[in-house]
Amino acid sequence: MSFLIVKPRKVPLKIEILEALLRRLPFNHPKIPTIQTALTNRKAGYKGELESDYHLSLLPEKDYFILHDIRLPHNDTFFQIDSLIICPGFILILDVKNFYGTIHLHPKSDQMVREYEGKEQGFSNPLVQAKRHLYLFHN
Repeated sequence: MSFLIVKPRKVPLKIEILEALLRRLPFNHPKIPTIQTALTNRKAGYKGELESDYHLSLLPEKDYFILHDIRLPHNDTFFQIDSLIICPGFILILDVKNFYGTIHLHPKSDQMVREYEGKEQGFSNPLVQAKRHLYLFHN
């Protein structure tokens, strides 16, 4: 392979923080369920990113540079990209989502709805995030 991982993927700091917090809290602390839910969601996202790494490893032998989990400045703030793939012909912003259930995208309301076990849950539409990242990256 001739692709080069310029910035490897690491366990996200937020996962490490949430795990440390759970180790330090008393077992009956009222915030534990909230923290556990946040940790489960973060771990699912990280698992999805790791699964995407397998597919990236199948890229044909070509000149690719891959940067994982990069934070780029824009004006007075920053934005984060899961993976940035750079090659001679294009640059690809890869943002990984790892949802279970049935997903419906509603472009008119900029919302995504997940159906799972008879329940619906709303999320922001990832297409809006992708368009925002493209705009910020161009700027």
